[in-house]
Amino acid sequence: MRPRQEPDQQQPAPRRPQWNQYLLPFVLILLGLSIGLHIWTLTTIYRTRSLARAQLDGLAQQVRGAQDEVITTIIRIDHDVPIRATVPVQKEISVPIRTTVEIDDGFDFNLAGQRVRIPIDITVPVSTTVPIQINETVEISTTVAINVDLPVTVPMSDTIVVDYLDALYQALTDIDSELGSP
Repeated sequence: MRPRQEPDQQQPAPRRPQWNQYLLPFVLILLGLSIGLHIWTLTTIYRTRSLARAQLDGLAQQVRGAQDEVITTIIRIDHDVPIRATVPVQKEISVPIRTTVEIDDGFDFNLAGQRVRIPIDITVPVSTTVPIQINETVEISTTVAINVDLPVTVPMSDTIVVDYLDALYQALTDIDSELGSP
């Protein structure tokens, strides 16, 4: 038989296992760590996104500035150029001659068995134009040394690179706007 219990007496509460009393604080600590880790992760992602946007904006501005740049360089040419040619020369030149010719001479002849000398001492004016025909072929064979520093200036906007820079600028601004939207 069982002992009888009095209705005023309460039975002691059943005893809980010992590990159960630590479970709730442990779960709360894990929950706090998880929330803290999530907050740290989200903050790091936000800062990284802000840094990436700033870097993309700076890079996009540098690309835009590069489109306005001018490429300047000096090209050194140091080369021997062989030249071989046949040049026909066909020309008529009129050469004017204006001079005087002095004749101081004489001649001998026989006159009735006698030898007679006749002296000639005269000045003859000559005024004429003499046509001279030149019909020649001149062979030219030489080497010409070319030593020059040639400055070259090319605006970036005149090159095909500007199309690539436009595409790069557009891609950078597109990525920047995608990073800006949450």
